Amino acid sequence: MNLPEDRGEDCKGMIINLLQNDLKIDVTNVRFHAVHRVGKPVVGKTWSIIARFVCRGDREEKRSEKFHNLSGCLHHTRLR
Repeated sequence: MNLPEDRGEDCKGMIINLLQNDLKIDVTNVRFHAVHRVGKPVVGKTWSIIARFVCRGDREEKRSEKFHNLSGCLHHTRLR
């Protein structure tokens, strides 16, 4: 997925919004260790966002929910 890059953006908020609204995944009890872009800002380039979960169990649960909820969704996401 290509999330637009903006100075001072809230990457964590963007990921939570994507998971809840686009993929219909409940993230009310999920804690993230770190959420950030991969590289430095470059004009004309959009970097990927990395979201690291505090708990591996949360990651695995959300990953399985993602595949269940992807039918009809145009977004490409990878949860690692």
